[in-house]
Amino acid sequence: MELMTDDIIEIKKSSLFSDEEVRILTKRLTQFQYRLNKGTKQLSDFKEVIKFEEQLLREAKQRKSKKKLAKIGRLEIMTLKRIQFCYDRALTYFSDDFNFNMEYLEFLNKNSSLKNAAAVHVKKMIEKFQSEPAVFQKAALWYKNNVGQVEAVRVLLRGLAAHPADQHLYLDLIEAEMTYPDKIKEERFKQYIDNILIHVPDFEILIYILSLLEPHAQLTSLMEYIMDCLTQKYPYEEKVWHVIAIMELKGYYYQATPEDLINKSIRHSIQRCIMRYEQGIAKLPFKKKPALWKYYLDTLIDLQKENPNVTNAIKADSLKALQEARAANIKLDELHWKAWIDLCGEEEELLMQVLADATMNLPSSTQLWLLYLKLCLLKKDFEKSDEVFERAIKAVGHKASAIWDMYITAQQLHCEQKVEGLLKRAALEPYEEVSKIFKIRYLNWCSLMKEMRDTRMLYFDLALRPPYSKELHQEMLKLERMEIKDDFQMQVKIFELYAKQFGHQDVEVWIDWISTLSEQKSFDENEQIAIVYKNAIKCLPEVMANEFREKYNDLHSDLTTFRLESDFCYVLVTFILNFCV
Repeated sequence: MELMTDDIIEIKKSSLFSDEEVRILTKRLTQFQYRLNKGTKQLSDFKEVIKFEEQLLREAKQRKSKKKLAKIGRLEIMTLKRIQFCYDRALTYFSDDFNFNMEYLEFLNKNSSLKNAAAVHVKKMIEKFQSEPAVFQKAALWYKNNVGQVEAVRVLLRGLAAHPADQHLYLDLIEAEMTYPDKIKEERFKQYIDNILIHVPDFEILIYILSLLEPHAQLTSLMEYIMDCLTQKYPYEEKVWHVIAIMELKGYYYQATPEDLINKSIRHSIQRCIMRYEQGIAKLPFKKKPALWKYYLDTLIDLQKENPNVTNAIKADSLKALQEARAANIKLDELHWKAWIDLCGEEEELLMQVLADATMNLPSSTQLWLLYLKLCLLKKDFEKSDEVFERAIKAVGHKASAIWDMYITAQQLHCEQKVEGLLKRAALEPYEEVSKIFKIRYLNWCSLMKEMRDTRMLYFDLALRPPYSKELHQEMLKLERMEIKDDFQMQVKIFELYAKQFGHQDVEVWIDWISTLSEQKSFDENEQIAIVYKNAIKCLPEVMANEFREKYNDLHSDLTTFRLESDFCYVLVTFILNFCV
């Protein structure tokens, strides 16, 4: 690469770079020139030069933009030419490098002034890299954007002649044809589909093409042709039947009679959709039936939300489908069971039957157990409620907090004597998700129903039982602070246990402790704070110890400011009172 003197002059004349920057740029460009002129050529050297030049070009454009100099000047043009020259020269040595050729095409595409060079390069790439399908994709895209759709199709057809099984080339070809859907020649398009069926054994590509055609009513015959291909070639794929059912639902009737077209309506479309699902379920092998049943039931559930005018009819269809799925031993999801429950309306006996079936078949669902328990409680069937509750908490384990909550709340209304036993059970559950909530709830219940000494005894009992709860300590501190007679020594004991369990991983316990000590204003306050501070630094890992120091300094600063303001207010009030006297 020749570094012309006028290139450097142009960099100086642009006034975009300082003298020092010009000196550095000159030095770098000279070094690059030397490296590229040496005997041994390496592609990495060319790439480094190109990267540097592109950075220089971007920087020049950004600086021009800041100075509101929008016009492209000689500096940008010369830099582009240097980059192009560098690519061309590199390709004389490394013309077989496919990726580097693609990088050059990308560079040419970014700069409209290099369109002619891009056209030449695209032709060279097609000739040189015919074994690479991606070359035809890139070339077709370039022709589509710069020449026209017809030329893009020609390039893709040439690519498919060399690579008849390449799915991406088929997709690009179809999308190129869809640029002007009104001009599509059906016979030629059908030939594309036939070739796909022969060379690409994947029904997903046909489904994708069907989705491209869907918005264009004038292409209904092509949609019909693709649906024919799908049902004939892939009759044992559940997604094929789902797609055809949805097309029916949207009003694209497959193999429709004249009578079907006359009776076209939302209700008729729904019936045809259901017919397709049933047809597919009948044809599919046993192991694939559950997936199509899921598609079927999900579609019916969605239809109830989207079509209020035909809700009653859809409800009947949904109930029938759910019953048939259950009879066929299809495993229903939570969504399906909840839909079935909604369909039961006010029929309590039917509801009980469906909920019993639902919880037996999907015992991991907290929501289904909650619905079952709620119905038992509303019926005041407490014996059944007890049974359902026990089964539910055993089945869902760590996810049972809402079930505990509902059952305990109901007992508070109907059987107060059972409440403490239930709260204790919940608080002692081995699952942190449950015990963390109910340790606090049990503590608060005790503070309302019993003496403070009982609450303290309960706190220490619960606090020493794993899994430990940070929130329990915080709640007990709140209760102590709410007492008319503040027992500061009890708060210290709580902090000691709190710090023992969580002081190695929580800065806030130490800060809260020090803040509480500061509020007491005892004669040995500083000594007590020093001990807590020392223990905190000892317990916490280094990163958290630094966080603690920062928070302690902020707290100390706030307390000092507060005390100075308090002292000033005291002096001011004293002065005013003395003055008035």
